[in-house]
Amino acid sequence: MNIPNPNNNETQDQRAFIIAIVLLVAIIANLMLSLSLGFQTNAWQHFVRAGLVLIFGIATVFSAILIRRGRTKNGIWLLIISFLFTLAGTSLLLAGFGLILAAIELVLAGGIAAFVLPKEERNRVFITTAIAAALTYGIDLLPLNYRIPAPAAMKNSLPAIAGAVVLVIGFYIARQAWQGALRNKLLVMFIGIPTIVVIVISVFFTNNLRGQLDTEIERGQQADVQAKIAGVENFLTATSADIQFLSGSVVLENYFAALKAYSELSPNAEANEIQTAQNLVAEARASANDEFYAFAQARLIYDQVRYLDATGQEVIRVNTSRDGETTIVAEEKLQNKAGRYYFDDTFALQPDELMISPLDLNVEQGAVEVPHKSVIRYGTPVVFEGEKVGVIVVNVLADNFLEVLGQTNITSFLIDPDGYYLYHPDVNKRWGRDLETEYSVYNDFPDLAETVFASKEGTFQTEEQAFTFSPIEFTGEVAPRWYLVDFVSLEETDVIVREAMRPIQVTIIIALAMMALAAFLTSNVMLAPLKGLTQAAEQVAAGDLNAKATVTTNDEIGTLSTAFNTMTSQLQGTLQGMEQRVAERTQNLELAAEVGRSV
Repeated sequence: MNIPNPNNNETQDQRAFIIAIVLLVAIIANLMLSLSLGFQTNAWQHFVRAGLVLIFGIATVFSAILIRRGRTKNGIWLLIISFLFTLAGTSLLLAGFGLILAAIELVLAGGIAAFVLPKEERNRVFITTAIAAALTYGIDLLPLNYRIPAPAAMKNSLPAIAGAVVLVIGFYIARQAWQGALRNKLLVMFIGIPTIVVIVISVFFTNNLRGQLDTEIERGQQADVQAKIAGVENFLTATSADIQFLSGSVVLENYFAALKAYSELSPNAEANEIQTAQNLVAEARASANDEFYAFAQARLIYDQVRYLDATGQEVIRVNTSRDGETTIVAEEKLQNKAGRYYFDDTFALQPDELMISPLDLNVEQGAVEVPHKSVIRYGTPVVFEGEKVGVIVVNVLADNFLEVLGQTNITSFLIDPDGYYLYHPDVNKRWGRDLETEYSVYNDFPDLAETVFASKEGTFQTEEQAFTFSPIEFTGEVAPRWYLVDFVSLEETDVIVREAMRPIQVTIIIALAMMALAAFLTSNVMLAPLKGLTQAAEQVAAGDLNAKATVTTNDEIGTLSTAFNTMTSQLQGTLQGMEQRVAERTQNLELAAEVGRSV
């Protein structure tokens, strides 16, 4: 017979009520997190999840009420079902979170059931939780297009909240278990302590892996930035060499010589002499046109190649279309560019100096050319016999080096000192100044902008992205001309970490599940002889001296059972001897009484 414990149900209700209150506190923190993320990102998935968490909170309140009214089994079932429903719903809304959620389900729901519910209900909860955890993890593997990646804030906060709940509930349950049955103590030692050790090691390993991966990504970004800057600089260095070549062209000098000879003709020169000089000028100019044409056709990176005389008048102009078609502009279509900054600034330079214009969209007839054509102009003075006679100006098709920035697996954008995008993966954000759209890094990442313009080079990180930046400087200029910024999504990092950790996490979960199963089986095996011994002791205490403990092992418990049986046998013999002596004494007394009566 079992000795009743009048405080058992009261203790069970108290445990369940405290667990419900702890979960309610965690639900409030979780609800605030989901609402905050929803308002920050305007993603409906976070608001739907907030609704799920709110439903879980309401269910938890009803669960606490049921527990206080003595309906603990119903209250715990309501608590666990709503908990599993909320986490499965989270997996439907947020991607890359299923394994973590499944682990939380197994640990929390399983732990609550193990120390609150009776055995028959406990097994049902274990089965239900295992199915729900598998379903949660399976949902995460489905290609659901509407689902969004779980943000970094939730990936850090939700496991932290769950971990705090596990620690509080686990500590309380362990303390209660240690004061209870031996079976509970064994479960704490064989499940609780190893689980904590495994979780701590797993967290340490995950953080270490993430740290190493972050370092490798940062190094990769830095290498990518420097490689792209080197490519831009090499491209523009070649442009500098090209324009110096053109300014010293022999055919151009022949044109200047022919032009000088024509200008030095006597006013009284013969008509045929004038005609000959004019022909020589025309031939020299044609030769210069041909050379500029051959140069432009060979390079195919210049929108325009021009020579302008000292008055700003275009003398030679060769255009190259986007399709690579090169043409010499007819003389009657040549324009005077006096007053344009690129002519005035270039003509004011000393020989061999370079004018490098801002990088902007080409303007024709006072309006931005459509389709848009990004150009950067290089110019240098042309000197003949020690005198500046004009300038060479080339319009570089900037797409030739800008598009290269997008040809690696790391995304980049290029900004000017005012923060406007000169290159961006989103074409709509480019050329905010020229198109007056006002797209700039100050609008998108104000903190990043402050860091970039205040530093030589470095890194910057937000909750969702990691940035690496470096300036692009031109020789002879005090301030950087542009800034190149590489950025990667931290979601990509998390995906890599999750993929690397997934086999380990699955192994850990399987190991913990097997450990729990082994602990239950071991405790049953170890406690079965003690349970039989306890039952025998209870029978003896009730007066059944024929009760015997079953001896099934040769260990200390078997020795104790044998000793118990020996003790009960000896006690039974002692009692039988005492009963016999009492009977004999009674008989003697009866004889004596009978003798007395007869006398």
